[in-house]
Amino acid sequence: MAEMKKGDHYGYWTVLIAYDNKHPAKAFCRCICGKEKWVNRHSLRRGLSKSCGCQINRYTKDYGIKPGDKIGYWTVLRRGGHPNESKAYFLCRCICGKERWVAAHTLINGTSLSCGCKRTDGDNQALVDGREISIAVRKKHLDTKYAGFGRKENKNNTAGVTGVSLAKGGQYRAYIYVNRKQIHLGVFDTLEEAANARRAAEVKYFGPRQKLADEIKNKLK
Repeated sequence: MAEMKKGDHYGYWTVLIAYDNKHPAKAFCRCICGKEKWVNRHSLRRGLSKSCGCQINRYTKDYGIKPGDKIGYWTVLRRGGHPNESKAYFLCRCICGKERWVAAHTLINGTSLSCGCKRTDGDNQALVDGREISIAVRKKHLDTKYAGFGRKENKNNTAGVTGVSLAKGGQYRAYIYVNRKQIHLGVFDTLEEAANARRAAEVKYFGPRQKLADEIKNKLK
């Protein structure tokens, strides 16, 4: 493995001081946003630390929304490029043809379902339905993601599969969060085995919630 030196880049980090006696296991780095801090060299080399956190929040966080998705009267075109990159925005095209940058959280919670044309035209049923569904599922203590308003991904994911991370020795650890508590599902030799364990856990823990949300939506419709 090549020796770490000043000027090396690891993700969004730039190494300023590679070695220091006071910090034998760390390198002093500057993030692309300008923040400077001591970062564990092992984490840099393994790709476990790619930024101070700013780029994770701005660019890599998965909201479960992708180009082509239809949310209300919006059709999602792409993500990113809005001047205010401190928040996540998606470029969307309304059914009337107007394009607009829409904040991710308004798409997820159903508060933005058109550019406003359907409200001014008097046809606001989709907006009303979206809000009613959002309110109804929350009354049942369900997350709005089960009603189809977006599904968040774990921003710290390192294996490319939700609920699976790289473990020591090249193995894969599967886990799932239920009520903000992490449940360990096991360590597996292959990514496929870990992904299968994660999917089975989703059916076990999330299936009943999804079924209830679907029942609420069908009842309101």
